[in-house]
Amino acid sequence: MSRPKPSGALIVVERDSGPVYYAKWRDSTRRQVKRKLGPAWVESAPGGTWRKRRGRVSEDFLDEKSAIVEMRRVIDEHEADLAKPRPKQYSTFDEAANDWLHRLEHIDGVKPSTLADYRLMLAPPDSTPRKRGKRTACRIIAEFGGKELRSITTRQMESFLAGLDEEDISKRTVNKHRQVVCSVLEHAARYPDRYGIETNVVRATSKRREPPPGVLNFYDPEEVAALARAARHGAHRDPRRPAVSEAEQRERSLADEQDAALLSWRRSPGFASVSYLPSGGQM
Repeated sequence: MSRPKPSGALIVVERDSGPVYYAKWRDSTRRQVKRKLGPAWVESAPGGTWRKRRGRVSEDFLDEKSAIVEMRRVIDEHEADLAKPRPKQYSTFDEAANDWLHRLEHIDGVKPSTLADYRLMLAPPDSTPRKRGKRTACRIIAEFGGKELRSITTRQMESFLAGLDEEDISKRTVNKHRQVVCSVLEHAARYPDRYGIETNVVRATSKRREPPPGVLNFYDPEEVAALARAARHGAHRDPRRPAVSEAEQRERSLADEQDAALLSWRRSPGFASVSYLPSGGQM
C-alpha cells in the first residue's frame, strides 16, 4: 500500500528584502522540511496578517495560487529524491538534536522557557535573528551540524570546549553548551539501533569550575530602622532640588512616609520580619 503524498502549509516570512513564501511539511520519513519558494506578492495587514498586494503580480513574485503550485512541485521533487536508492547513511547530530527536542516538548513536558532556550542554542547558523537582543552564536550546530554521530569523538568535544574557553563568555555558559551536547548524545545512545552509537563521548570531558555565587550582604534590623528614619525625614532627597510649593512639599512628605513604611521592620525575639505600615503610620 503506497503512502499518501505529503501535503504542506504555505507560510509568509518577513525578510530584509521583503515577505517571502515558504513551504513547510513533513515528508514521508516524518521529518519536518522547510523550503523557500520565492518573494511573496503580499503586504502587511492589520492584526499582523498578510493580504494580496494590489496590481498585477510582478514577474519575479509569487501570488498565493502560484506559490501553492510551486510548493507542490518542491514537495514532489523532494519525495522523488527520497525514493532514489542511496548508500547506507548514518544518523547525524542534527537528527538526534531534533528528536531530543521533540521528546522534551511532547514526552518530558519541559517548561516552554527551557525548551525555547535549548532551541536557541541548537539553532542553525542561518537562522532568523531574534526580534530583540543580539543574534545567537549558533556555536553547537556550527561545530557539529551535519556530522555523523559515530564520527564525533571526545577529542573533538574537548577542542570545542577549549575554543569556548577562549571566547568572552562565562564558565557557566561553557558548561551549558557542554550539557546540551551531552544530552543530545545521551538521548541517541539510548537507541543504538536508530542512531548507531552506544556510548556518550561527552561524558569523558570535564566540566568547567564555575566561580562561587557572590555573597549577599544584608542590613541588620537596626540599620533598616535607621534607613526608615532617614527616609521619613527626606534625607534621601537631593538637597539642591527643594520643593517649590507647599503642595509639592505635602506630596513629598507623603512619599517619604511611604518610603519609610516600606523599609520598616517589626522585630520579635529571635527573628526580624518586614512590616508594611500604612501611610502615616508611626514606627
